[in-house]
Formats: sequence, structure tokens, C-alpha cells
Amino acid sequence: MTPNPRVVQAFHTMKEIGISEEKVELVLKKLLKLYDKNWELIESKNYRVLADTIFEEEDNKMPEPKKSNAHDEDIDEKGSTPD
Repeated sequence: MTPNPRVVQAFHTMKEIGISEEKVELVLKKLLKLYDKNWELIESKNYRVLADTIFEEEDNKMPEPKKSNAHDEDIDEKGSTPD
């Protein structure tokens, strides 16, 4: 079966900016479902919505900074430990 040329172009365009095919495939499926397979919305502005959605998902997956543990609380504002 021949791959859809639109899918191939989306993969190619995202590869040019360093996004893996795995990430593209996952997000592309979501967008096609969301937009009821309306490729024009996805292809507009050189796949801008696809790239933006991928980057937003990556930002949302970023782990939050760990809360300081009890030892860190023993350090004052100047970086000194209590005597």
C-alpha cells in the first residue's frame, strides 16, 4: 500500500526541524481526529499547527522541579548551613 503523500510530507517537514516520526505520527493522528481529517488546517503555514502541538505536548510533559528535601531547608539564603 502506498503511503499517503500528505503524511509523507508532514513527516518530511517535521524531520527538517528535528522532530521524530514517532512524535509526528502520534500528534498527527490526534489532529486528524480533532479536525475531522481536514488536512488544510494541518498543512497551512507549513504545518505550523502540527509543530506547535508537538512542542506544546513536550512542554506539558516536562517534569516539574523537585521540591527541596529537609537537608536543603537547612541552608540559609546566603548558602550557609546553620552551626
